[in-house]
Amino acid sequence: MGNNKIIIQAAGMPHEMAQDATAYALLGFEKFKQPMAVAEFMKKEFDRKYGGKWYCFIGSFASATVNHDPDCYIRLHYGKEKIVFFKRS
Repeated sequence: MGNNKIIIQAAGMPHEMAQDATAYALLGFEKFKQPMAVAEFMKKEFDRKYGGKWYCFIGSFASATVNHDPDCYIRLHYGKEKIVFFKRS
């Protein structure tokens, strides 16, 4: 995906956590070609670091709505890909 950058479209999480989500997304897209592999990578890293059950959707979908834990939601863009990442207990 070349020289795309991660853009935070909406964040409902602490700043450090949002920075981690952005960093893991970028690293995932650099390491893997398939969005599913990026989603798995982000989920595993957040499960390890922050605990709980994290969920990640990546694709070109138009919109999404999810129930999530307080302060555990972020929506990102990377090129044409949209990322919805959240924790739900």
